[in-house]
This record gives sequence, C-alpha cells and structure tokens, in this order.
Amino acid sequence: MFIAMVAGIYLALPMPAISQENTIRFSHPPQVTAQPLQLTLTPLAGGTIFYTTNGGIPGPAATVYSGPITITEPTVIRARLFDTGGNPVGPVYTRSYIIASYQQTIPVMSIATDWANLDALHNFPKGKGREWERPINLEYFAPGGTEAFNVAAGIRIHGNFSRLYSPKKSYRLYFRKVYGGPGRLDYPLFEDSEVHKFDKLVLRAGFQDSFLHRNIPGLSDKHHTAKYISDQVTRNLHRDMGQPAAHGTWVLLYLNGQFWGLYNLTERIDLDFFQSYS
Repeated sequence: MFIAMVAGIYLALPMPAISQENTIRFSHPPQVTAQPLQLTLTPLAGGTIFYTTNGGIPGPAATVYSGPITITEPTVIRARLFDTGGNPVGPVYTRSYIIASYQQTIPVMSIATDWANLDALHNFPKGKGREWERPINLEYFAPGGTEAFNVAAGIRIHGNFSRLYSPKKSYRLYFRKVYGGPGRLDYPLFEDSEVHKFDKLVLRAGFQDSFLHRNIPGLSDKHHTAKYISDQVTRNLHRDMGQPAAHGTWVLLYLNGQFWGLYNLTERIDLDFFQSYS
C-alpha cells in the first residue's frame, strides 16, 4: 500500500503491481566517503532509467540517465526503470553518497523524501497525529561509512516548544508496512541494549540544551548554559541506577543530501518500549 492525498485527505491505497526483481545496477554502493565518485547506473531489463537528486520519487518528468553521474558533494540518487510506454518496471532505488571531509566516527542517517513532504511538516509544525506523517526513505551508515540498513518509513515533527521556536526540528520515525518497508526496524542501534527491534524512534534536536534556546516567552534564556548532552547523560545515569530509561546515541543527519546537524537518536518511551524490556 502507499499513502496518497485525495481531496485533501491522506488515504492508504493499494500499491500498483510492480516487479520486485532487480532492475538497476549501481556501480558504487551507498557510502560515506571523502572521495568524489563517478556513479554508473546499468538497466538490467529493457527500458530507460529516470532519476532525481532532490529526494523526489522519479517519474517520466525526472532526469533521464544518459551517462555517469559525477558526485562531489552529499547526494541522494533515487532511480527507477520505465518501459517505452512510460510504465515503471521495477522498484524505486534510493542510494545516498555522503561526500564528507570529516572522519566519520559516529553514525550518519540520510533521509530522502519529496521536499513538499518536509515543507508541509516544517510550515505547520504544530501538526500532530497520523495525518501529519509523511513517507521517507531512511539510510543508516555505521562509523566507517558502510551502509547498515536502507528502509522505507514515515516521519513526523516531534517535540514541544521546539516545534515553534527552533529552526532545527526534532523528528519521530515510524516503521510501518504501509510504506513498503518492515513493520519494525531490526538493527542493534544501541550497543548497551539487548533490544534491536523498533516500531518508532526519535531524532532529538536538543533544543532546550542548545544555543538556539533564547527569547522564549515565559521561559528562561538557556543558550548561555547550553549542554547538548545533558538529556542523554541523565537518561544513562537513571538507567545505571536500575531504572527504565531510553537508550540513545548520536548521529549526523542529512535531509535530501543537505547536512541538518547533530542529533540524539533515542528510543521513544511508550507501551512498546516497556513491552520490549519486560
């Protein structure tokens, strides 16, 4: 199934019948690297490859692949094969190539989606609930630059005051079969946790612990005492004392190839969280 908007309402509709066999070969695997590269796409069936670099799903109006793509900066390639009648003959491939000058010592997350999806969330940050969830593709790169997983998911805005007063939003990630991905993410994200299956995660921007926290009506100005790690340290200490607390780590986040900053990736404390540790 996929999510579509009909008459202003988002509905779950059946996915069109599309072959899931491999239809495009990429010359390079997705990666975090310091070296520019020449990416070659090879069709494995008859047809024409269309691709985008702006996070959008490729269609007949996208760029026609005609030769190697030179990648010198962080870039997300989304590609799909179409037959001569303009019909898709394979899945959408999403591959992130993060060209970075830094030495990657913490994980990297790359989110790809149409900018219209992100604009809808950012322009109305108070929106909550399923109707304010948008489809994304999520890639995770372990330290060293190797891709650990590549899944379809959903995204919402997360947080309280940061929704209105911070340009750097926090996000909540949902893993649902409706997007064509797994119903639960299965990966050991947190090395100090035995739980490795998640139906949702939180990307915390750390608004109240950052230099962005200032001039908030009714709240103290905290930017001069910013301690970006304080929430995660508090959770770790709480857990060390034998109490339940969300595990967390740090990631560098990219949205459609644009660097979005350092984020605190954590579990979300809800019923599923307590069931996982019961």
